[in-house]
Amino acid sequence: MGERESPVPAPNHKYDITGTLQSQASSIPSKLGDAAGDVRDVTVSILEHLIAAVTVLALTFFLLLDGRQQGERFLERFEDDTAERPRRISARIAGVVKAYVSVNLTPPAEPVRPLSRSPRPTDSTPFAAFACARAGVGRR
Repeated sequence: MGERESPVPAPNHKYDITGTLQSQASSIPSKLGDAAGDVRDVTVSILEHLIAAVTVLALTFFLLLDGRQQGERFLERFEDDTAERPRRISARIAGVVKAYVSVNLTPPAEPVRPLSRSPRPTDSTPFAAFACARAGVGRR
């Protein structure tokens, strides 16, 4: 039995589907190469930022532990009159950094309740203000 021709022409002859698919398939390796380059760039960027964050945290940790002694060793090189002002300034900076770290990195002693609830009669205003400061309420 012979094949009968269809009254509707084959879509491949009319639209050249095979040629289009072959040209698209041949361009896939170059597109994958571009995508791999983008993934590499993003990965390298993330790792660079991660290493920078770890470095900053390590330096902060060591300066918080030994910063005062390092500052004193540096200021010993100057006369007492000259070293007094930088000593006062560094003491104030250290106090601010210490307060920031202690408030923002230590967990609250008691869970902070949402502000929408009414306070219990046993709550005190100073503790409520402290809890709001610990929770970051009012910060921009």
